[in-house]
This record gives sequence, C-alpha cells and structure tokens, in this order.
Amino acid sequence: GIRPFQYGMEVEQVFQDGSVFPAAVLDISDDVLIQKFMSGIANMAAFSRELGIPTEAGLPHAFGNAFRNIAALVADIDFTFKEVEEV
Repeated sequence: GIRPFQYGMEVEQVFQDGSVFPAAVLDISDDVLIQKFMSGIANMAAFSRELGIPTEAGLPHAFGNAFRNIAALVADIDFTFKEVEEV
C-alpha cells in the first residue's frame, strides 16, 4: 500500500551577492524587526523634515519644533501661557 509521507527542505546556508552566510541570519525576532522598522520611520521623518516635505511621520517633530520656536519668542516679551511657564 501507499503510505502518506512528508517532504521538506532545511536551509543550512544562504548565498547572496557572492557571499555565503549560515542559515541563522534568517532567524530574526519580531522585536528586532519592529526596532529596524521604527528606525527606518525615524530616518524617513528626519529626511523629509530636512527636505521641507511634511509627512505623517514628521508631524510630531514639526509640532515640537514649532512649540520651541513659540516658547523662544514668548521668552523675550511680557506674554506667557501655562504651557510655556514650565519651559
């Protein structure tokens, strides 16, 4: 009779651009992947801010910079509001 069987491959080494790496380079945890993704978003936000192109990732930085500019302007005059008093 015919019996069911299972067939699969196990990756032992990876070849890329003329270099050979052990298969362990493919074992990336979710934490490392999320950290790399967030680092990429931060780089994109910084790059877009440097070019003057507003993006959703750069909005928190833009508002923070705007608040610092307002706080610096208010520091020179006799006007204040509660958000600037701490600064």
